[in-house]
Amino acid sequence: MKHEAYEYTKKVLCTFKELGIDIPYVQIGNEITNGFMWPHGQLIEGKHGEKRGNYEHFIDLLNVCIKGAREVLPNARLIIHLERSNDEKVYDELFSELQSHNVDYDVIGMSYYPYWHGTFTQLFNNIKKCQNKFHKPVMICELGYGFTLEDYILTNNGTSELKVTKENLEAELPFDISIEGQRQFIETFLKLCFNEKLEGVIYWEPLWIPGDNICWASHEGQRYIHEEGKPTRNEWSNQCLIDYGGNKLPAFDAYNINKHKKEEIL
Repeated sequence: MKHEAYEYTKKVLCTFKELGIDIPYVQIGNEITNGFMWPHGQLIEGKHGEKRGNYEHFIDLLNVCIKGAREVLPNARLIIHLERSNDEKVYDELFSELQSHNVDYDVIGMSYYPYWHGTFTQLFNNIKKCQNKFHKPVMICELGYGFTLEDYILTNNGTSELKVTKENLEAELPFDISIEGQRQFIETFLKLCFNEKLEGVIYWEPLWIPGDNICWASHEGQRYIHEEGKPTRNEWSNQCLIDYGGNKLPAFDAYNINKHKKEEIL
């Protein structure tokens, strides 16, 4: 498993390099809060809140992927990316393990979707603790906020199949799910990130608008991850920075860190 992970990492990055594509950052896995390459690299929940198990195999896999990435792209900054960005306990546990094993990485990556990951206060409390304890910059590797709760298409019984809908929205949100609310969210969030000196903020996914055969997974992919019951249509389209008709939304222009730098100077 380790040899295959190492070779695969090198092969993928060599392909980009041969094509002349500049890669300043490389994530070693995506949202690997619970490990990656299961079952070998899975982090197994402990009983009664105890530390999770199988860190040895998880870190072994992480190290060989990091080795491959460093050999191909020595100047790229390597990111370890988790979700659950309001969960201070899991971040402290995982990054403490990486620290104790001297894992070679550059940036702590987080996903932040306020539907599931708590308030701004919870997020930035965790960011500050990570910065102070692990002495690494933090990047928001995934961020999203909706411009509508109306679906672009309904099922035969009139229900929505979007990921974020009126029916499943339980969290208290900082702004309305609307065109104006999305703009306010982006502007406010970027200002907070600039003030806390974050490495960067990546929106996911700004351009995933509806269209024929634009799906989150193929039928084969669904079978592989045992989610054959889910629709394959675009379930994230109301989170874009482009509306259903392909028109740029105000949040698109609000997504401008240079604007916020200027505001802070003034």
